[in-house]
Amino acid sequence: VQTTVAMVAEEHGILSSHLGEESRQRPPARREGYVAILRHHHFDATHEPQAFAEALAALRMAVESQPECALFWSYLARLGAVHWSLGVPGDSIPIEDSIAAARRGTGLAPQDVRCRVILAYVLLVADQTDQARAEADAALQQAGMSIFWLDSIGYLLTLTGDWERGPELIRKAVRINPFPRRSSYGALWLDALRRDDPAEALAAAGEYAPEVHFWSPLMEAVSLVTGGRADQAATQIARLLQLKPDFPERAHWLITRHVKFPELVQRIERALSEAGLNITASSTRCRK
Repeated sequence: VQTTVAMVAEEHGILSSHLGEESRQRPPARREGYVAILRHHHFDATHEPQAFAEALAALRMAVESQPECALFWSYLARLGAVHWSLGVPGDSIPIEDSIAAARRGTGLAPQDVRCRVILAYVLLVADQTDQARAEADAALQQAGMSIFWLDSIGYLLTLTGDWERGPELIRKAVRINPFPRRSSYGALWLDALRRDDPAEALAAAGEYAPEVHFWSPLMEAVSLVTGGRADQAATQIARLLQLKPDFPERAHWLITRHVKFPELVQRIERALSEAGLNITASSTRCRK
């Protein structure tokens, strides 16, 4: 029963995927809030620049027309934080504004797990790691063992340094949910890298999605190098540079949006260098 419910109704499940695409094919006469949420989901699934622009415009109009709706504020915050943390060019949302929007979301709906999870994520990428973990813990208490939130909360706990509960929650979610948030595999990859398990790291990197931004080839390249297969990492470095041409100049800043432990950051940067990526010295001083 849990698996069937997740397959149909989960945020990345059948209904969301179908309706998100339909919202683009048949634009409504006005920007309903529901369509704004679906466009947020569409960007989350594709990370396409056009999808971001559509979601941003729709969510900005949604918070103007219905400022009392917590979910609109939270999704606007998450959209901005994801876009910012990936260093995507174009019209964006300052991270301070994303934090303010996320806090407004939880203020309007303090018992909404979704809003709490989004606030934790925004705080994480903004380097407020302790606060992010506190919000993730609060979300876990509110959610219990809901299959809808195990992977997201596990992801956040792992990236804030809870190396026991975080991966355990993600693995449970993957067992139950046919449509887990595949970004949670990024946390399993980081944990495997921390434990010096290159085979498990490479397996997690292979499950990570979406493949449309630089983290996918980055994780695979690092896993190959740490597994003694640096000669096979060149293809992944080429993919990384195709997806993110300015990565060498911004590598340190981009990596540290999600990896908060200096030893792991150094290990990642060292592996990328061994794979043939020339990380410039200025990248350690780069800021968005």
